[in-house]
Amino acid sequence: MVAERVVSPVFVGRGEELAALVAALDTAVEQGPAVALVAGEAGIGKSRLLAEFARSLGPGARVVEGACAELGSDGLLYAPFVTVLRRLIRVEGVLPGPYRQLARWFPELGEAGEAEGGKHRLYEEVLTLVERAAADQPVVLAVEDLHWADAATRELLGFLARNLTRPGVLLLIT
Repeated sequence: MVAERVVSPVFVGRGEELAALVAALDTAVEQGPAVALVAGEAGIGKSRLLAEFARSLGPGARVVEGACAELGSDGLLYAPFVTVLRRLIRVEGVLPGPYRQLARWFPELGEAGEAEGGKHRLYEEVLTLVERAAADQPVVLAVEDLHWADAATRELLGFLARNLTRPGVLLLIT
């Protein structure tokens, strides 16, 4: 009988990239929000880099991930953000706030408001929720497969990148 040997995967050749992500998070914490883009060909290891980065942080930061679905430009609106916000609200327990537009997606946030303010109000509520989540612990908001994102997701991501002001938030996009 041959003894089973468990070999753990080794993360090789991405030390510089991993260090760059750690530096981006340090910048986000010390100087204000930051954005990092991990780009490369399919199968090159972007998701693996993200996983190793998240693992390396330990309990020091919240890493919340959402992925764009390969459904074309008419796909599920805001799909990665629904996933990210669900985790922040239901798992991480972000404090309730004036989230009348987001309450349409997440009833536990309270009573849903009228559609007044439209997208802008929704985007402001997402911004508020993300910044509140980062108030007590840094947040890495990771969106994977941006090339499959619908227009609404790209617009919201751009809004966040331009409007985040509180330290502790790293937008990480693959």
